[in-house]
Amino acid sequence: MKQTLTVFSPAKVNLQLEIGERRTDGFHQAKSIMQALTLHDMVTVVLDDGVDAYLSPDGFSDFAIDVTCTTFEGIPELDVAPESNIAYKAAAALAEKLGHEQGHISIHIEKHIPFEAGLGGGSSNAAAVIAGLCRAWGEDAASEAALDVARALGADVAFFLHGGCVQLGEKGDVLERTFEPARGTVVLVKIDEGVSTKAAYAAFDELAAVQHVESTDAIESAAELPLFNNLAAASEQVLPALAETREWLASQPGVAHDAEGKAEVLLCGSGSATFAIVEDGDSIRKAADIVAAAKLKGMWARSCSFAPIGVRVLDGQGAGSNLGAPRKIW
Repeated sequence: MKQTLTVFSPAKVNLQLEIGERRTDGFHQAKSIMQALTLHDMVTVVLDDGVDAYLSPDGFSDFAIDVTCTTFEGIPELDVAPESNIAYKAAAALAEKLGHEQGHISIHIEKHIPFEAGLGGGSSNAAAVIAGLCRAWGEDAASEAALDVARALGADVAFFLHGGCVQLGEKGDVLERTFEPARGTVVLVKIDEGVSTKAAYAAFDELAAVQHVESTDAIESAAELPLFNNLAAASEQVLPALAETREWLASQPGVAHDAEGKAEVLLCGSGSATFAIVEDGDSIRKAADIVAAAKLKGMWARSCSFAPIGVRVLDGQGAGSNLGAPRKIW
């Protein structure tokens, strides 16, 4: 029998990212508050158990997975073997966990979320595969088995199974609480250069003084959270163009400001995307003007909104438009 499932696979931003001391296991303490966005990829999962044998790189097998991707809006092709793709790893790990290592799983990703931007695109795709396969196999995507697979792949993967606005603690992988999701329009911009997470954390460890954010215990709504990212200074030290991008975005008409008059602009994780919250009142036009100005400077740029959900299997309904530039297939 063949089953085809289409899954909404959103991006995210970190409204707050507070990195702490290095732990004995080599990781850093981290508090992260993630908020889903309407910018999304679409992931199609086709499960076919009607054929007995499949040709794989290792010969014929009764279980096979393949991954393909179409990129939009000028996003370059990802030069990675399918088995190295986190979506492939999610399918393989879940199949092993649930005892479904037979048949053919075909995964196709319509990619609108840029790579290596701090927007969680790959993690979201992995969560989408988990959600789609759980639906096909009659498993709850919120089950411990599914969550174990997600957490093993990364904290962001587990977040996308939940969505909305969530605070994660420990090393950034333990769900601590939820917030009422934010609402409003967001502009995302990304320069071509990037910063590796390893380089950003190495620079962070060399910082003379590290900022910390005030407690969020009394806050219930994401709209009340002050934007914060104490990893940004390290990333901007490694790649000064990130600071220039932040300053440019903060200077644009239509960008919202907090109660202290500071532009609501923040680096996404360790980069290389930066986001700005747009003022209420004709926000779509204001966002379009900022996007147009960013594109004139040669940056990738998109406007979108905060989203109250995570990955979702679609039941005959669309998830909105992601129109863009000519596509590329790999």
